[in-house]
Amino acid sequence: MQTQEMRIRVPYDLRAWIEAKASDEGRSLNRQIVQIIKAAKKSEQGEAAQ
Repeated sequence: MQTQEMRIRVPYDLRAWIEAKASDEGRSLNRQIVQIIKAAKKSEQGEAAQ
């Protein structure tokens, strides 16, 4: 899988939530963000199929 760097700005509370989830699940902050985006994409694609 090829990757590309992307910089984003997020509110402090959202970052804290992502950091907590990443810690709970043993992931890096980056990997947690990727997992959240993949889950959102999968959910959206499932809704479109219905």
